[in-house]
Amino acid sequence: MKKRLLFLFSLLLLVGNVVAQDYSVYETGAHNRSDRLLKNVSLRGSSSAQQKVFAADMTTYNAKLYYDATETNELTVSAGETLTVDFSYTGSWMHSYVFIDKDGDGFTASVDGNYLPLEDLASFSCYGDDAAGFYNSRGENVQSVGLGNLVNACPSFKAPETPGTYRIRFKVDWNSIDPKGNHAYPNSNTLVSNGGAIIDAKLIVTDAVVDPTPEPSALPDPIEASAFVAGKVYLIKNVAANKFLYNEGNAIKVGNIADLTNIPSNCLFTAVEVTGGVALKACNGEYLPSTGASGTALTTAANPSAVNLSAKGGTYPSTTLNVLVGAAGNYWNIVGGAGGSELCFYNDVNDPNGVWEFRIMGDAGTEGPDPEAPVVITDVAQLSNTKCYTLVSSDTGRGGMYALADKVDMCGVTYNQAQECHGIARNAEDPKQQFAFVEYEGKLYLYSVSEKKFVMKSGDTNALVGEAPFQHVVVEKVGENTFALQANGTHYFTASPGWCANPSRGTCVQSTLNSKSTADGWDDGAWYTITEVADFDPTEALALLNPSAPVGPSEAEVTALLEKATQALALDGVGYPVEAKRETLNTVKAALETEVTQDNYNALVATLTEYVATTDVKMPESGKAYTFVSKQKNGTLYYLTYTSSGVVTTTNVAEATPFVCKTLENGKFVFVNNAGKYMIWRGNTAGLNGAKGYYDSYDISAAAWCDIELTKVIEGANVAAGNEEKLFGCMFFKGRREASGTNQFNYTVIKSDGIYDQASVPFFNDNFSSAMMLVEATYPNKPELKAADGLDVAAIATYSAPFATVVPEGVTAWYAQSEGGDYVSMTEVEGAIPANTGVVLTSETTGTVTMVPAAAEELATVSGNLLSAAAAAGDCDVEATTNAYVIGKADGVVAFYPLSATNRTIAQGKSFLVLPTASPVVKMNFGGESTAIETVEKVDANAPIYDLSGRRVVNMTNGGVYIQNGKKFIVK
Repeated sequence: MKKRLLFLFSLLLLVGNVVAQDYSVYETGAHNRSDRLLKNVSLRGSSSAQQKVFAADMTTYNAKLYYDATETNELTVSAGETLTVDFSYTGSWMHSYVFIDKDGDGFTASVDGNYLPLEDLASFSCYGDDAAGFYNSRGENVQSVGLGNLVNACPSFKAPETPGTYRIRFKVDWNSIDPKGNHAYPNSNTLVSNGGAIIDAKLIVTDAVVDPTPEPSALPDPIEASAFVAGKVYLIKNVAANKFLYNEGNAIKVGNIADLTNIPSNCLFTAVEVTGGVALKACNGEYLPSTGASGTALTTAANPSAVNLSAKGGTYPSTTLNVLVGAAGNYWNIVGGAGGSELCFYNDVNDPNGVWEFRIMGDAGTEGPDPEAPVVITDVAQLSNTKCYTLVSSDTGRGGMYALADKVDMCGVTYNQAQECHGIARNAEDPKQQFAFVEYEGKLYLYSVSEKKFVMKSGDTNALVGEAPFQHVVVEKVGENTFALQANGTHYFTASPGWCANPSRGTCVQSTLNSKSTADGWDDGAWYTITEVADFDPTEALALLNPSAPVGPSEAEVTALLEKATQALALDGVGYPVEAKRETLNTVKAALETEVTQDNYNALVATLTEYVATTDVKMPESGKAYTFVSKQKNGTLYYLTYTSSGVVTTTNVAEATPFVCKTLENGKFVFVNNAGKYMIWRGNTAGLNGAKGYYDSYDISAAAWCDIELTKVIEGANVAAGNEEKLFGCMFFKGRREASGTNQFNYTVIKSDGIYDQASVPFFNDNFSSAMMLVEATYPNKPELKAADGLDVAAIATYSAPFATVVPEGVTAWYAQSEGGDYVSMTEVEGAIPANTGVVLTSETTGTVTMVPAAAEELATVSGNLLSAAAAAGDCDVEATTNAYVIGKADGVVAFYPLSATNRTIAQGKSFLVLPTASPVVKMNFGGESTAIETVEKVDANAPIYDLSGRRVVNMTNGGVYIQNGKKFIVK
């Protein structure tokens, strides 16, 4: 009694010091929307698997506004890992929010001036107003993508760094970071009127997963201007705006970085040594401009000019704050002050928006953001058949050669907007700007890489031609690294100087290639810099020059074909070719890999084409489970999922329902799910059982409806040719539609919006699809029979299923028909096991067996069964007041032993014994033969349980060895 009083007194002291926790919400009832519903929330991490959060009644449109699932949903993540939330939400015009109570005092939330989350606010997809704009938790403006439905645009965020237990809140709402829900507008955008929802769960943060190459925990210190050297990689931040420099395509901007421990490559710049100092190169290989007009474009100059740093003094006393200086003395700064997002040149050294921090993030690697500089040709002898080049006029205002469909022009000039290629930036990686000098019989021919044609010239016409005869080109060196190009010894490729009197009126004259008799006819407009940009395979070009020569496949063609074959072979399972076809394709593929010839190439093309189109494919197997996936022509996948109102479609793969297969002797198939429902054909209005797509049982009246026909998808009237690769692995699903008539059997048809339709012929077009993929899934219909020590049988296991099941060959099924104190009498199941019937399986050998659904098999009669089934989807929780028993082993004897008082969960697919009175051990008599367990003593079923280390345990696991009443036993 004294100890009890002391405990209560201690408890009162603790209660007096508890911090007030505000986990309340404004609304707790049901919302009044019939078009919006939060079904569940999934959390996935960079190092942890996807975990779902949902409540049992989150299935109807009058669902509650708030769910406290902290006792039923535990989410386990690693400290500091990146987390992503997926909201399964039906409806539109809503946003998403995530909160983590980091200090245990309830939820608080706010944002800073850049809309970055503060306090317990972890992430949000939309927040703001019409005046300032709408942003997500990365500080990105989301108005450009529209505010209509941003529920699944919630940015990733970090788990707490400190291990422990936290409360996490998920909210679907409209433009509100209030953790309690939007309550600011009583008659408008409230949580209840908008059909939002809030759900709380428990977040368990464990020790962080150790990364063998961890990111730095903090940024390195800023450097002084004198420390700015070539060979280093830098992160650059503007001091006044508190934003970082990054490249977006060939432009440079400033913005926020969501994760400073995982900095993206486009925020890193490499310092490259050039004449006069150091140039800054972005991750796309282009350089920060050092002089010229204001703007944000990067430069592709082959020899970039230097930029330099100078220490900034004055009102910025720290020598680590620098100004970035271009070659002409221009300074870089941010346009528009601290809120700006672009860069420009500026001449005022005292502008605070021109002050920068440079931090060294590491050394430049050979495969990092500092590739080798391009090779500029200085002699004609350097030109090679195995390289391609860019050709840029030495007058930079006249652009570079660019291939159109049937001619060559100049690109990279900002005037002449009416021309197709004008205004396009010079880009060495653009195939239309790449040309090869193909040598044939001692002459050079200019060849367009993108169009696969030769460049011809006649007067002012610069044509691309794909048929012989072709003009050769004479390349003359006219400067240190500049050349003139003369076609056929008569006409030079000369870029005229373009002009533009009034761009707004379109009075621009094109800067184009002209014809001149001398190379300097237009000053230096016929002089070109030739820069090597990539490797080149001349096989196809040489074949054009000499059509009679034997031509083999190009290296690129061989590589592409082998990759295509490898990808096809990587796909396996139902709907894909049988093993014999796979072996044939592998053999032909290996022949091309061993010896590249035209015959081997052609053989693989033909074999791969036949492989993709073959109807000799793998079919479903008895006892295996599959999910059904409707494939649309646009690539959208709809997963079939069972609900009591019907089999419907969803785009969430986590909601796909597995169906267990049984193959029939007539070549058809039966599929039954974890609710015991048999899949049948469904249309939009037609079909048995109210067009629900399922039937409750397989009996004589429903047998023909439950028998499904599967065939490989082939070309037909509504399945156009040319879609073979898209339909690879797809099947047609066909079932009975009506009892009689011309449309007795129909194909399953899913429309592009996921709604069922019906047709007597298959479809695969922009609006309708009969293409169905069967993806193998897991299902607990493979019980493992373990050694049955002390019994008259060799192996034993328990089993149950929500559908009738065939007893496998070599296995006997039993049910417990009667009990007599400390034993039960087991009666053999004669026939198929009825649905939701708990049984004990025995065999003369241990191992795993596959339980196959029953179809036309006769069901056994089972009455008075004392075994209960854990057959439904999910595990079964047994009430504490139930005298439940599971098979275990004590003192080397297998029998029924009481279920743990603390762990009352029975795994799906198992069965357990239920008796009216408690007993410490229950023996089994099979067919009247008593089991030899007389040596088992009466024990205290509620005695404490310990592991082999002497620690007391609460929850036991299958296969574990434990001690109770001084005896060791194994949980099975």
